[in-house]
Amino acid sequence: KELSKNLAYLIYVLHSAELNRARAFQRVSKSLIKRTKKDLLREQRYSADIFQSLSDNILETAKNTDLKSLSVGAIDIAIALNTVKKSLVSFAAEKPLLLSLQTPLGKLVVDSRKRDSTHAGPFFFVLDTSGNDTYIAKKKVEGAPELLIDVQGDDHYLYHLSLIHI
Repeated sequence: KELSKNLAYLIYVLHSAELNRARAFQRVSKSLIKRTKKDLLREQRYSADIFQSLSDNILETAKNTDLKSLSVGAIDIAIALNTVKKSLVSFAAEKPLLLSLQTPLGKLVVDSRKRDSTHAGPFFFVLDTSGNDTYIAKKKVEGAPELLIDVQGDDHYLYHLSLIHI
């Protein structure tokens, strides 16, 4: 019952944060977002210090972003995680569990088994407490938030480059 309550709380907060994220970028055109993503990928690959060579697209996106809305969502997620982390991790430590549910927002995965496994997305929420796992996502559900909590293990995350979202 406590696990259900905590997961429901996290889902609510993630949804709320996604609404704030969408609100934060409301004044940024889709074409500018597309160009900014391209610039971020290029800068990530070729620049040791991304802040020394910020493109006009990145600067324009930052200028038109509602940082208050963006910050509120991030702070809400941090508070929610701090509130439920102890009970989620202790529950997972007590009972080896694999919960994998497909939702309209993506896959919800709770894996506390002490073994290596592979999960295919798109993901909405992942709590992984152990094992050397692999997460593969070739697409993202448009408008859906994503939260991955990895407690321990040597995991691998294979995401298509177009999944970077603003």
